[in-house]
Amino acid sequence: MNKRILISGAGVAGQDVGDWLPARVSANVVERAPGLRRRQGVEVRDHAITSGRAHGVMAKVQAAAADVVGMQFVNA
Repeated sequence: MNKRILISGAGVAGQDVGDWLPARVSANVVERAPGLRRRQGVEVRDHAITSGRAHGVMAKVQAAAADVVGMQFVNA
């Protein structure tokens, strides 16, 4: 059976889902932003920690962790 999936949003979750889907599924990830947002904060807790451990990436996540130095509201 051939399945096609559209993932809306190329943020951390969208890219992760696109990468981890089984090979028999065709996934297209779409994003409306004109480019990568290099300073996008990511909160890692609860199920994200469990998933990170299962995928073997928690050491990289912890190495990239930083203290919050500011906050910006981009819309209401």
